[in-house]
Amino acid sequence: MAHGFGLAQGFIKKPSHALIFGLLMFGAGLFVSISNWRQLQNLPAQPTLIDITQAHEVYQSKTDAPLWVSLQNSKWDCDSLRSNSGKDEETEIIATDSNQSIIVLVNYSDSLTCEEIVQNNPIGYLTEMTERRIKIFTTSGKFNLSKYPEVDQYFDLCAYCGPTNSGIGVVIGAFVSVGGLLLYPLSRRRYNKRFSQ
Repeated sequence: MAHGFGLAQGFIKKPSHALIFGLLMFGAGLFVSISNWRQLQNLPAQPTLIDITQAHEVYQSKTDAPLWVSLQNSKWDCDSLRSNSGKDEETEIIATDSNQSIIVLVNYSDSLTCEEIVQNNPIGYLTEMTERRIKIFTTSGKFNLSKYPEVDQYFDLCAYCGPTNSGIGVVIGAFVSVGGLLLYPLSRRRYNKRFSQ
């Protein structure tokens, strides 16, 4: 709080700093809004129904839009479930194909049991893990991966991500951009009011 107050005072004393910071805010907000708007324009009306064995093929053919899917025929590893019921509720669980050659790490924003999860196909944004992400995932010790010696494909599924999140991103980006545009004139006004007396 004190840091924020000090920053505001700095902008009042030197409006040129507010101008630079405001332009950065405007650019960042505009980028976020445009990126999320493009995502919304390219998303289908409904999530794409895919078998977990099709994950790699479908992901390779995706467009610039996030791959919004409903993942079917998953084999759930209930022993892998990691749930946090504290302030930031979250649940992670591993899903595989029947041959256990594909792993999808599914992430929920709620505290769920395995029984609750297996009743519904997970829906969300699917992304293929990068080499760096795979290394972090496989060496963290968070999950027992020794039971999956044949895995050659790794994916993340954000089960709380979808069109609503992209819409929120558009709104947040717009607010940041407007705030950036207003920062300099407001600081200049306060500067003139303070130092013209």
